[in-house]
Formats: sequence, structure tokens, C-alpha cells
Amino acid sequence: MVPLSLLTIALCASSADALRGRATKSGTRITHKHRNSRKRKAFTAVVNHEWAKESFPAVVKLSETIKNATCKHEGDAWTKQCYFNTTGCKLSRVEEHKSICTNLIDKNQCQFMSYAITKDHSFDMNLENDYGCKGIALNPSISNPDIPDELPGNATFHFPGSNVTFKKMGAPVLMIGGKAGPNFKVQAPTETRKELKEDRISVLKMDCMGCEYALASTILKDDPKFFHKVDQFALRAHVDEHVMSSQEHLHEYNRLLQLIDEAGLKLMDARFTSCGEDKEWKKFRPPIMGPARKSLFIQSRVHEKCLPELTETGYECSLNCQNFLFARLTPEPQEDENKNPLEKIGEKIGEKVEKFKEELEKADEAKKLKEELEKADEAKKLKDKNQSKTEEVLPVTVQVGKEDQLKIEKK
Repeated sequence: MVPLSLLTIALCASSADALRGRATKSGTRITHKHRNSRKRKAFTAVVNHEWAKESFPAVVKLSETIKNATCKHEGDAWTKQCYFNTTGCKLSRVEEHKSICTNLIDKNQCQFMSYAITKDHSFDMNLENDYGCKGIALNPSISNPDIPDELPGNATFHFPGSNVTFKKMGAPVLMIGGKAGPNFKVQAPTETRKELKEDRISVLKMDCMGCEYALASTILKDDPKFFHKVDQFALRAHVDEHVMSSQEHLHEYNRLLQLIDEAGLKLMDARFTSCGEDKEWKKFRPPIMGPARKSLFIQSRVHEKCLPELTETGYECSLNCQNFLFARLTPEPQEDENKNPLEKIGEKIGEKVEKFKEELEKADEAKKLKEELEKADEAKKLKDKNQSKTEEVLPVTVQVGKEDQLKIEKK
């Protein structure tokens, strides 16, 4: 008689096999016939990869740029720095994981916009203290003992000795799947820019735990040329499944990267960190400490995974907090903003009129040339006709007598 425990194990095993037989990947059913076939799995992976590459080209482009860079871990397995060709950019850290091109900053003339979600505002203060920049910093978590927790409306405040305007607000986030919205006031970067004195933004920083996935749609709706006014963009992308949790998030990330690329901003710096997951108690696992922090094997087993669609693009997902700096090395051509709009329209009309005059002059010259050619052609035909008549009348020598000659003379 078969023991009950062995029977239970056998049933569980058969159930697991059945479940594996029904498993699918990207719509392709994997049956018992293909369960042990590595070729079948490889074929399915190729299909997924090709679909992802076609669907998210800007993400693939960023991924390839990072792969072609020189990247190495710093200190342990939870921090990785990538080095690019930064000709024209003198990189310098503004805070622990964020850099800017210092040579592109016009000291004491620069202005910035900064979005954050933590209480750390060192990036904003360093831009002011080291480069004399003025700016607006939005952070719903910022704290100051001199102000109430709930600020009315669009209220602002300053830290002692600082000219940076702080607002206890955040950036909009992507609202999908019936998820609850943020529990704080929001203001889009396109709106915040209107509060700056100058049109150009020397530095834009976005580090707000998922707001990056609502940025593209806001810009395309309010100001499609927004990034053309930004000289440097310090972005922290959060790519684990808890933040980038759907294809809609990935689609918006792809659109954001497209806008950055179209505006002429190039990747100058990339620094990957853990997002603090190495310091958290998760289920039975304590924080990673000591020599174990250098183990890539342990790091790969405990960190939060990325969305499968993102992984299929070949994107770097080994660390989930990704600090990028995109910078404009060539100045964006600017129009004279002091000109009256009617003057600009008048100039454009004048240019078109001048172009039309040139075309008319060319047409007149072509007409005259045509007439001269026609006259020359007619003269040539007339000359040829007269010449042909002369050739038809041939000289004839006739012998006449004296009487005939006298008759001719009398006539």
C-alpha cells in the first residue's frame, strides 16, 4: 500500500507539471512537448526581444549607449558608475549621486528647477552656494520648523540665508489602473517654468519616485518645445516593478527619452544605485552588510526586478535607481524675444515677398532669353531660305549675235 505522504507528493508533482504545461510567454503556449526544449524557449525570447526593440526604440537607444560606455562597480555591488565621452562637459558632483557640467553653468546668471521627494535638499542649496544660481525647488516632504505642515494654496518659503524658493508640492504622476493619486499638491514643470524670471532653464532636476512617467504627456500637452529651453537635465529614473509597473509606464518612459533626444540633449553621466533596497528588512532577509555587499551574486538575487518588457529591450536593470545627466553641448538658437510679434510676422512676409520678386526676375530673364532665341532661330531660317534660292539660279552663257544684242539694248 502506498503511503499517503508519497501519494500527496506525486499529486503535487503532477499538478506542477500540468501548470508548467499551461504556462505561456508573450502569447506563445508552451506544451509538454516543448517543456524540455531549450530551442523553443530561445525562440520565444527572440520574439519578445524583437517586439520590445520595435516598440520602445528610445529605451533601446539609451540601453545601447550605456552598453558602449565603460561601467564599473564602486566599492560594492550596489553602486555602478558609467563613463562616456564627455568632450565639452566638465563633470562635477553636486550631491552624492548627481552631477552637472560645470562649464555650461553661467555663474550668478543661472536658474534651476528642482523636483524631489525626500527631505534632502543639498542639490538645490549647492547650486545656489557654489554657482550663484536662483531657482524653485518643489518637494512635498521638505520640512522647516518655522512653517506649518499644511501650506495654503501656492504658498512658498525660504530657508534662512537662501534665495531658493521652496514649495511644499510635488510633480504629477501617471494615473492608471484606478490607483489613488498623490496625497500632496502637484505642479507640472511646464507651469513652474512660468515663475522663473528668464525663459531658459540652466538645470532641471527630477527625482520624485515615478513622476518621470507623467512628464512626457504633460510636456506634449502644455509645451512640446519645453526641453529645447533646458540646458541640463538631471534625471533619476526608478525602474523596478513597484514604480514602473506597467507597459503604460514603459511607453511614457520611451516618450520622455524621445523628447530629450529630439531637443539635442546628450547623455553625459550615468550612476546606478540600489534605491535603498540593500538597507531594508525584507521578509526574512536583513540588510546586506560587510563583505556580502561586494557579492554580485547576492545582489542579483535580492534586488527588485524590472518589468519583463523593459528587460526584453536589453535595458540595464541590475540596479534600480538610475541617475542620468543629459546636457546640451551646442547652444539652442534663440529668437529676439523683445521683438513685437507683428514685427516677426512682417519680417517673414517681407522675406517671402523678396523671394517672390527674385522668382519673377528669373522668369522675366528666362522669357527674354526665349524671345531672343526664337528671333535668332527665325533669322537663321530666313538666311537658309534665301541661300537656297540663290543656289537654284545658275549662271548660263549664251552666244548672241550683233543684231540680237542691239534688240536687247533697245528694249
